[in-house]
Amino acid sequence: LAETLDTPIIGSVDPIPWPCSNQKDDWDRAIDEWNQCTPKAQAAGITLYAHSHWRPWDFMRDSGTKNAKGEYERCSGVRSMEYWLANTDPRWATLELDTYWAYVARDVYKSYTAPDGSTKHDEFDPIATALKYGRRVTFFHAKDGVRAAKPPAGFAGKWVWTVYNTGDMPVEELFQKVMKKNGKGYRPFLHIEQDNAAAGEGHSLAEPFSDPAKSLRDAAADLTGLAAMKPA
Repeated sequence: LAETLDTPIIGSVDPIPWPCSNQKDDWDRAIDEWNQCTPKAQAAGITLYAHSHWRPWDFMRDSGTKNAKGEYERCSGVRSMEYWLANTDPRWATLELDTYWAYVARDVYKSYTAPDGSTKHDEFDPIATALKYGRRVTFFHAKDGVRAAKPPAGFAGKWVWTVYNTGDMPVEELFQKVMKKNGKGYRPFLHIEQDNAAAGEGHSLAEPFSDPAKSLRDAAADLTGLAAMKPA
């Protein structure tokens, strides 16, 4: 379908479907599936990308003995998404970095239980991650958030969505550093989204559309925020 529509890039929500396991066996299966897709993508000249919510940035459970459910409970210190990136084709299997969920991941994935049972600390850094993967980040899900005492129901971290480039997340700094490092000719695709644009609070799809026009006002404000970012 993408080839028929002359679409240059197509993607998926997380390499593993929601709710996204962090078991090594599941990631190995996902890697195998993506590696079967990449030759087809290459033949068609279509780049693939994987979106990442916060859970793929958790530490992969890959060590120690398995529990009664057959699951690992300890970690070697590798994050699941980085394991996927290390074992897929960097030219055809690329990354869409979601700026909002990346900062949620920074809040919640600061430590892991090592194979010897000790606790290791390792804070996730969205900017360093974007710089590390460079031009392999072919897409950004451009989203912003404000610090909040209570996050939306069902979500971890201490953030709530807001209009792009008006919140507490250093999104402008992230883009400045990424664009400077990757240099001329680097033109990533952008998805601009505000999850609570329709009603102004929460995230449930069952939530009433109390102010439908808010989504249009927020879309305009998001574009303004994006355009207002200063170059490095």
